[in-house]
Amino acid sequence: MKSFGRSLLLGATLFAFMHAAAHAVPAACSEQALAELLEPRSVSRTEVVLTCSPTLKPTDVIDKRVIILGSAASGMVLDCRGARVRNELLILSRETTAPEAGGWDRPESVTVRNCTIVGGMRVSGMAINGEAPPLRASSRTLGHTERAQNAAPRDILLENLSIRTPGNIPLYVSPGVTGLTLRNSTITGKSRSVAIYLDAESAANTIAGNTIDADVGREAIAVDASAYNLIANNVIGTRSPRPGGIFLYRNCGQGGTIRHQTPHSNAIVGNEFFVAPAIWVASRNGNRSYCWADSGYPFGSSASNLDHAQNTLICGNHFVAVDGREILKINDGPTRIEGNRLLDPGFAGAPALFTRFVTVGTPHTPAYAGNDVGSTRRSDAAALCLKAKLPDGQPVRMTQ
Repeated sequence: MKSFGRSLLLGATLFAFMHAAAHAVPAACSEQALAELLEPRSVSRTEVVLTCSPTLKPTDVIDKRVIILGSAASGMVLDCRGARVRNELLILSRETTAPEAGGWDRPESVTVRNCTIVGGMRVSGMAINGEAPPLRASSRTLGHTERAQNAAPRDILLENLSIRTPGNIPLYVSPGVTGLTLRNSTITGKSRSVAIYLDAESAANTIAGNTIDADVGREAIAVDASAYNLIANNVIGTRSPRPGGIFLYRNCGQGGTIRHQTPHSNAIVGNEFFVAPAIWVASRNGNRSYCWADSGYPFGSSASNLDHAQNTLICGNHFVAVDGREILKINDGPTRIEGNRLLDPGFAGAPALFTRFVTVGTPHTPAYAGNDVGSTRRSDAAALCLKAKLPDGQPVRMTQ
């Protein structure tokens, strides 16, 4: 992460406050700071580290990479008001030597709203992905999940965004991020991978009220060893030769990093899917050649290559039939499947069992309740799910 951080800051424009108290909530940007933010990108100025809260105009365009960095950015609000960011937008923790900070200085309670972001977003703490050296070193000892979460940004609100990318992942939620919300946004464009990635050791994130209609190389949303997430009220479709909706798994061994957390206690509620399989619980279970790269330790994915995707709630979703294919694949449990409907006008005159479109590959037989097949949307789905609980009896975490 050190070399990554240095490369980001090389040639960056730093928006600093004169006489400001340490860690004070960033004030509104001055006219000069706004002018520097909006100036054209050049060889010497390819990125900006933002430490004030800009309010933009719909006609504004930001060409540089925008970096929201460390606790100095806590409380920042970036309101684009329709402006375009024609580059990446990064929300990052900063390495520090302060022992009380555990080596990382993180941003909290950051809001980004009303932006069109063409280069994608990444929210990162200890590592930009699950393979970076600091994360791999931490994963070799117990307590890794807590360390990763303490190092990563938290309570990040992303709302009313339009995210389009030319090939990279539109929203990458890196290891350890907690309390992130993406709501009322659209994701389009192209990704060689997925549209949204929730990486290992991240938790308690909310993806709600969004539309995903991107050309992706894989599934729309990857839940990789990420727990306690709520994915609710989204419209999920992809333009992909290998379509898929939400896949829950643990990416055992990749890059030699031990994944300590499992993809457990996730709630998938009230979404509309135009892809199949729409949801795959435990989509890998060790089916990767690199799963043994983290061997030698008695914990996490080093001790077991299985996904352990447990306590999943699938409630109140509508699945648009796709060529009669399966809509759910359940390879671990317990899983509760309640109040869902498969939509297909062709079934109106010839009723079909909902479970006909579910493949179960685990001894943990799902608990079914109130699922059906029909030609119209069911009006009681939301009410059903307000009362639903995770398979272990815990309540579903509500959205912000």
